[in-house]
Amino acid sequence: MRITQSTRDADKIKDTTTSKGLWDALKEKYGGTTPANTFGVFKSTLQFKIDQNKDPIPQIDKLSCLFGILS
Repeated sequence: MRITQSTRDADKIKDTTTSKGLWDALKEKYGGTTPANTFGVFKSTLQFKIDQNKDPIPQIDKLSCLFGILS
């Protein structure tokens, strides 16, 4: 699998000289939360079920992560 980035996006950040600057540019481009994203996480949280045949620790971690995203 190969993940590529469009050249337009790469051109916008190619002059960034620090990791913080790069992080800030990427966060500005992709870091926004839309109402649709929030609703999707909310829906996933409401539909969450623990599978009795699996280890509960990773499942509880996933639920905790969902609550963390919502808060």
